[in-house]
Amino acid sequence: MEKTIAKVTELSVKSLIETVGIDLAASPELETAKTMLRLARELDPLKATPIHGGDLYILEMMVEEDSPVEGKSLAQSKLPPDSIVGAIKRGDKTVIPHGEEEFQEDDRILFFVKKEEINAVEDLF
Repeated sequence: MEKTIAKVTELSVKSLIETVGIDLAASPELETAKTMLRLARELDPLKATPIHGGDLYILEMMVEEDSPVEGKSLAQSKLPPDSIVGAIKRGDKTVIPHGEEEFQEDDRILFFVKKEEINAVEDLF
């Protein structure tokens, strides 16, 4: 049986599209967000996972005691310019960070980084 799949960029129309005979409406942005949140819940062990054809990585780091970023906000941490902090796993909570969020010991950080920035991020943790 053939199925029809549509790529959607406007998430608000996703459910509408599926009601008019299209079998599946897929959104790359939504799938990326789902993957990021799944990884944020699993965060064990520390790892780097290639995405986007290997040009981009999801990197997990843990804030150790006396880490250069411990107690500093994202804005103060001197992260590589193209790295993005997607989530912070802090105890039982997953935090979607903002510029003033401070790194705390034992935080597990989920980054989006370019391959060439992995070492620079690792050096901060």
